[in-house]
Amino acid sequence: VIDECRQFGFVPVGATVNAMAKEALKELKDSLPADAPEWTYEVDTIKGGGQEDYVISSKRRTFAEYERTSLLQDQMALMAKVAEMESMMKVDALVSDDKVVYTQSEADRITAALALGSLSIVLWAVAILYLLAKKLCGV
Repeated sequence: VIDECRQFGFVPVGATVNAMAKEALKELKDSLPADAPEWTYEVDTIKGGGQEDYVISSKRRTFAEYERTSLLQDQMALMAKVAEMESMMKVDALVSDDKVVYTQSEADRITAALALGSLSIVLWAVAILYLLAKKLCGV
């Protein structure tokens, strides 16, 4: 046990403190009532007995620790699902074409609409310039 203390960076207590602690434990044990329950430590699995009262078990978990483990598992599952969905979105983006196919008749109508729209803009510009020249220069 002493080597384990040093291994983890702890300093073992001196001999006098050790003796004093052991004496205090002995006095505490002697002061307990005769019918006081005896605590046991589960070294090997005691099937069904490890969960009883007055048993110290390294396998026993607190609810908070259980909940943290459960939340961590849920988080990992959600992260995997998000990664899967992101990869599906990337594939969909690569596969989908935003190209629209028009018939020749529709293409002719679109070309005519663009030409007439451009002509309209030019005629409006000429009309505005004519009105400005008339107003400013008196033409």
